[in-house]
Amino acid sequence: MSSRHGSTRMPLTNLEELGGGARDGGRFVGPKNDTSALWKGRPPVNIDGIGPMGMSISLRNETGVVGSTVTIDAEVGSPSGGLARRVFAVGEGLSADLHVGSYPHVKIRAVTPIPAGCTLYFTWMYEIIARSPLLAFIDYPVGAVSIDLPEGCEAFTVQNACTLTFQIPQFATTFTYAAVAGERVDALWSAVSCNVVNKFIAHLRGI
Repeated sequence: MSSRHGSTRMPLTNLEELGGGARDGGRFVGPKNDTSALWKGRPPVNIDGIGPMGMSISLRNETGVVGSTVTIDAEVGSPSGGLARRVFAVGEGLSADLHVGSYPHVKIRAVTPIPAGCTLYFTWMYEIIARSPLLAFIDYPVGAVSIDLPEGCEAFTVQNACTLTFQIPQFATTFTYAAVAGERVDALWSAVSCNVVNKFIAHLRGI
């Protein structure tokens, strides 16, 4: 229906549309130094009962600082207490597709500042999408110290050549692996130590 000013109006199919309906996306514009809550609660559901299956998260970087990233903390689960968690980075060329629409509990936050010139976006998607691999940075500032690998870690890339020792306390043993610089190493167990100061990029399974 057209108004006398020439604008087009679409009729409502339900009065609840006046309240905005289910929020299906958003953006956070930097500079922003506090936590940014992308989503907390159940996934959105439309009036017909259909809900999206996945969420896509991306970051547009216009800071002039190439490689700027923001850390995302994503937690999903059930009201009875079952939880899965991933902590990962997003940036230009480093987006994330999360298959989280089937979880009744979704809590996704940006937990590091969004720099001036960066905009963080998220959008719910109705198509069934594949879980994208997620990346996280691990600083290893002291050699020969055991650390737990992050939840969902299936492999990690080492910056410097090193000897890795996977800790297996349940069976009172260790497993040693020699890695060359830049090698992607499978996460053979849940904890690891490195004989030298190093940096790792963890490759996480998506959720």
